[in-house]
Amino acid sequence: MDTNRYAIVLIDMHTRRPSMSCPTPSPPGCASTPRRRDHLPGSRRQFRRERPQGAPDAIQAADRWHHLLKNLSDTVEKIVCGHRQCLRTHTDTIPALATPAAVEPVRAGRRAHPENDHSSRTTIDHYSLTLTTSTGTLELAAEQLLVATGRRPLTGGLNLDQVGVTVGRRGEIIVDEHLRTSNRRIWAAGDVTGHPQFVYVAGAHGTLIVDNAFDDADRSMDYTHLPRVTFTTPAIASVGLTDAQAAEQGLDCECRVLPLDYVPRAIVNRDTRGLIKIVAERGNGRIRGVHALADNAGDVIAAAVYAVQAGMTVAQMADTWCPYLTMAEGLKLAAQTFTRDVAKLSCCAS
Repeated sequence: MDTNRYAIVLIDMHTRRPSMSCPTPSPPGCASTPRRRDHLPGSRRQFRRERPQGAPDAIQAADRWHHLLKNLSDTVEKIVCGHRQCLRTHTDTIPALATPAAVEPVRAGRRAHPENDHSSRTTIDHYSLTLTTSTGTLELAAEQLLVATGRRPLTGGLNLDQVGVTVGRRGEIIVDEHLRTSNRRIWAAGDVTGHPQFVYVAGAHGTLIVDNAFDDADRSMDYTHLPRVTFTTPAIASVGLTDAQAAEQGLDCECRVLPLDYVPRAIVNRDTRGLIKIVAERGNGRIRGVHALADNAGDVIAAAVYAVQAGMTVAQMADTWCPYLTMAEGLKLAAQTFTRDVAKLSCCAS
């Protein structure tokens, strides 16, 4: 092979998080959070304090991540799942449960900080979020508000213009369907391409670039069955199109939304917060998208990925074997709602 033929640049995860100002004096992840229960007997924090100083750094790091992620999870749960009525009235897209009309911070007095008796600041008592749904408006209240600003490519210091590589408005490297840049000897992979920012996408990009650069494979990425998971409590997961996206593509689709009240696993868990939604083409029943708001939604959506990729219909999914007392059984039940009333079915009935 001619070693001078290619000059390949593999760029992955070279991104940064935009800076954001914390809306409260002590938001989770930025400072200490009030009402923590680390002091309770048997807590993980107490256990860490009693651990010998020679404990491995990895265990200590794991404990720190445990507390950070728990605080974030608790906060997101208050925002996303704090109002059960939202799940009952929702008939629009997931993960966008509704259109935010306004976020109103409600201020309550001034509070002195113990570390500095001479300083005080206005504190936020709670947040009020007004949502617009297909059935009207809905107001949610929460103690904390977590704003996920996402990430943007950090390519400013690479001098890409000097080698003829074009970048977009947000700094992303512009690539074609084969991940080749405007310089035909340079490819880009991962988050800097502006493609979906998932580690499995970046890994697939790397494999694709090697095949295209060294074997002239002319391969391209297919995102039609790409899964997306947001690890809140309950989790949010999707694959394929939403009903709005299907309409934009000119597809005549119909949707069904199954509340978790009809899923035996959720009933046994005594946590029926959530739903499963299927978007299918009208007429042939081909499944174009599946969306879930449920405990272990990421595991549920993994099964839906194969259904979307294989071009299964709702009839095929409704008649396919599925183990009882699993959250994935909700996919079968949701598919059955296209032709029957699952509320009238007995256990395991089809």
